[in-house]
Amino acid sequence: MSLIIQALQSVIVLLIIMLVGFSLMRTNVVTDYFSLDVSKVITLISLPAIIFYSVLTNINRGGLLTLFQKVLVPIIATLLTYFVCWLISKLPVFKDGDRGVFINASVNPNTTFIGLAINNILFGQAGLASFLAYFLTNNVSVWAFGQYLIEPNDRQLENREVEKFNLLSLLKSPPLLAFLVSFIVVALGVKMPLFVMNTTQLLGALVTPLALLYSGMMLYSAGLMKSLKLSTAKILGILGRFILGPLLMYLTIVVTKQIFPGLITPIDSQVWLVQSATPTMAILPVLADQKKANAKLGNDLVVLTTVLFILVLPVIYVLSKALF
Repeated sequence: MSLIIQALQSVIVLLIIMLVGFSLMRTNVVTDYFSLDVSKVITLISLPAIIFYSVLTNINRGGLLTLFQKVLVPIIATLLTYFVCWLISKLPVFKDGDRGVFINASVNPNTTFIGLAINNILFGQAGLASFLAYFLTNNVSVWAFGQYLIEPNDRQLENREVEKFNLLSLLKSPPLLAFLVSFIVVALGVKMPLFVMNTTQLLGALVTPLALLYSGMMLYSAGLMKSLKLSTAKILGILGRFILGPLLMYLTIVVTKQIFPGLITPIDSQVWLVQSATPTMAILPVLADQKKANAKLGNDLVVLTTVLFILVLPVIYVLSKALF
């Protein structure tokens, strides 16, 4: 019963802050420009700061190898989800421009704006190291693989020059850069001054409230009511995000524990299972629009999964505690 109460309280916190953001937009207290600025503050400042601070406070030089070993678990689960979703995308229900959007909606969660916030609420400092492994996997998945699966609506557009993977493009992501810099600092054994650690801690503390406010503002800007109309493609996307992803994550964790006992801790398993059921990544409609794909499907799946996550969260949290 205490787990259910804790989960419901977490949902109430999530709901209240998101409603504040939604109301700010609805009453014109803030505009779309403000929500865009908030997202920039999160991705360019607060998120890199909390990543840097978390790596330096939770991982030592010896722990780097363990982190790189553990990250294989979310990587395998992610690759399995890609494969199953690719098979599902061959169904005739998906049109040109839908398939890559569906795959990304099912595979890549919103770890930046909701995942970290929920992790802080549910697990606190104890869950940060586990979250970092999942967050690293998710970001590499999106920018190194997922975005290249999004195809245009018009097949004729495929005659355009094919995009090639560029490793340097990953370095354009401030959170991934923060990972790289913090890993180097830890590997070299450099002790950062107290003022650096205090500054990154304070800036990182902005992530949770700002991310939830932004999610509420995004729901209003995206057109909440217009996005609630269901279709077969949307239903499959929702099932992929909330059923397939967590199921494959659970199976991967169980098999890994059998093969490598002691590698994965209970908190790792709980954090990864919860993260695997977070809403679709918020940037999906932008990527779909850039690729001339079905941006409307991407937008609707972001809205639908974000709204449904309020119901999914207590279930997946209780399951994570019961299973691990």
